[in-house]
Amino acid sequence: MIEQCRHAGRFISALPIAFQEASDRLSNRPRMLSYRRIMRGLSLAELLIAMTISFLLLSILFGVFTLGGRWFRWSTARTDVGAATILGLNGLSRELRNSAWSTITISSSTSPGPAICFAIEDPTMPMYPGPFTPAPYMVVYYLDAPHQALVRKTWGGPGTSPSPALPPAGTRAKTSDLQAMLATVNGTEHAVAGGVLRFGLDPPDFPATAPVSGIGISLQLQQPVDSSQTVGNGLQTRVYPRNPAPAPSS
Repeated sequence: MIEQCRHAGRFISALPIAFQEASDRLSNRPRMLSYRRIMRGLSLAELLIAMTISFLLLSILFGVFTLGGRWFRWSTARTDVGAATILGLNGLSRELRNSAWSTITISSSTSPGPAICFAIEDPTMPMYPGPFTPAPYMVVYYLDAPHQALVRKTWGGPGTSPSPALPPAGTRAKTSDLQAMLATVNGTEHAVAGGVLRFGLDPPDFPATAPVSGIGISLQLQQPVDSSQTVGNGLQTRVYPRNPAPAPSS
């Protein structure tokens, strides 16, 4: 009887160990199945799905990098064109500010584009207040519409005999003479701004019959990448020559 009790006690004490071993076997079975599945590899359907997802991700990344590169090139080119145009506009404003109303001629009907012609203060003269002393040449800015460029040139100068001849000192050129200046290449032409669609002058023609207060200048630029579109925010300024404005002509 005592011996039977001992066997029963051993059996009862071994039950927790048996339950623990059974639990370990059951918990290890999913891990063994997962390991076997990994070793076996992906099925054909899973491989196709993975390839499709990878292709879509690569396409998205390629599109992002391509559009980013195009935007960067467009932005850089637009910045370069805008900076060059600002420099050209500042040069025109500075020279026009150093001119006299009595020497300015503006025409909107010249070819290849609108033009302005004037005489600047003689740079060899000392800088002190006094009467206006024009330089021995005329400065011309015009729009070369076929090449979309704002061009600067000079007409006349020491030792030259241009045709048409320079107007008398301190006076303006005729519109017909301005057209002849544009039609004659003399080697002084220099593009100060590129990608210019429109060269606006206010007033569009001068001398004018209406009173004027300064000369408005505006430039409309073309986008450097997509030629079918234009930049909406052009450049504009208003310049006041050093000498007083004249009374309106009758």
